[in-house]
Amino acid sequence: MWQRCARRVTEAIERVVEFAKRLRGFLQLSQHDQIVLLKAGAMEVVLLRMCRAFDAASGTVLFEGKLAGPELFRSLGCPELVASVFDFARGLSALRCSESELALLSALLLLNAGRPWLQDRPRVARLQGQLDVLPAPGRLRALCSQHLEQVQAFRRLHPAGVSAAFPPLYRELFREEAEPAAGRGR
Repeated sequence: MWQRCARRVTEAIERVVEFAKRLRGFLQLSQHDQIVLLKAGAMEVVLLRMCRAFDAASGTVLFEGKLAGPELFRSLGCPELVASVFDFARGLSALRCSESELALLSALLLLNAGRPWLQDRPRVARLQGQLDVLPAPGRLRALCSQHLEQVQAFRRLHPAGVSAAFPPLYRELFREEAEPAAGRGR
């Protein structure tokens, strides 16, 4: 199930990357800052966009072409994370955000000058300032941290499974900082 979810998340992250490339000024940032912003915000945007796949009437989410409830994800071994993600999707779905509103919120999540390790924070702040400023989405950050903790727990249980089973983009985005990045000096 982790492998199946990793593939779906990777597909969603690829769409987030394409969205980011279309944000005015994003491609003018250094490659380093683009990567920092994507690593920090991509999962937040994926969780945000999940509300479009959530069916409030049945409490299910569209997953691999079928409606699935939390019980399908039981084998992940992280029921609190699954419940939190479904609760978040339910709450966000109830807001009935338009595509424009979701796009604006997605842009705000991606162009966040408060992200650690940015090299040109003022430039990112200028891009961020071009958008309407909303309160910091702390719940998304908490869910992303919870997701990362569960990936790391899975990695400890199945160290070889992550390298063999997960798509390269997923492995790169959710690797531990102490791990060497693929293709960089080892």
